[in-house]
Amino acid sequence: MSSNLHDILTRLKAGELSIRQALGLVEGFERTSDGSALLDTERRQRTGLPEVIYGKDKPYDNLRCIVEHLLETKRELLVTRLNNDIAEKLAQEFSLQHEPLCGAVSKLDVDKELLGLVLLLSGGTSDMHVVKEVELACRFFGVRIEVHTDVGVSGLHRFFSVEPKLKEADALIVAAGMEGALPSVVAGRVAVPVIGLPVSTGYGAALEGVTAMLAMLSSCAPGVSVVNVDNGVGAAAAAARIAFGKRS
Repeated sequence: MSSNLHDILTRLKAGELSIRQALGLVEGFERTSDGSALLDTERRQRTGLPEVIYGKDKPYDNLRCIVEHLLETKRELLVTRLNNDIAEKLAQEFSLQHEPLCGAVSKLDVDKELLGLVLLLSGGTSDMHVVKEVELACRFFGVRIEVHTDVGVSGLHRFFSVEPKLKEADALIVAAGMEGALPSVVAGRVAVPVIGLPVSTGYGAALEGVTAMLAMLSSCAPGVSVVNVDNGVGAAAAAARIAFGKRS
C-alpha cells in the first residue's frame, strides 16, 4: 500500500487522477495506455530513487505513452539513451529538455531541494556524453552535483587544482577512458568514497571502455567501486545512495 494514500485519494477526489491512475498508484505500478509498460510507481518509496526510463530500442509510440503517463500524473521524468531524432521529437511534443550529448530527455523540478554533494571528475572532454548523463541523473535523483572536467592523468597538475574541494563531497564519481587510471589517483588522495566510471573513449586497445573498466577493477587503491562502461545512471545512483545515507 502506498505511503502516500491520503495524497492519492485527495488527488482522485479533485479530479487530478483517474480511477485507473489512482489504482495503479495504490498497487505500486501503473500500466501505460498502450499496455506495453508497467511503471514502477513505488520505486522511490522502496529504494529512495525514482525510476529512470531506458529508451534505447523502445518504439516511439511506446516511449510517447510512457512520457504522457508520467506527465499526466505530474511526475518528473528522465529518459536516457535515445536516438537524437526520437529525443528531439519527444522534446518538441511534450516540451521536454533535450540533452543531445547523451541522448536524454527530461522534465525536472527546478525548485526541488537537492541534498548532499557529489563531485564528478572526468579525465577529458571526450567523456562529456557520460558526464551529462551523470549530471541529469543526479539532479533527477535529488542530489547536488558539481562537475570538474579535463583533469586526467596526462596533465596531473590539473587534478591538484581541484583536490582541495574533494573532501567536501559525500561521494566522488571519477570518469575516465583510455587506461582508466584517474580513479586510482583520486582514491589514493582522499577518504571520500570513490566510484569509478569507465568511459568508452580511446583508441583500439582501449576496447571501447573495457580496458578502463578492468584497470579500475584492478586498482591498487583499496575501496574503489566500479560501475559498467558508460553507465552514468548507475554511477549517479550509487553516489546518491551514499550521499543520502550520510545526510539521513
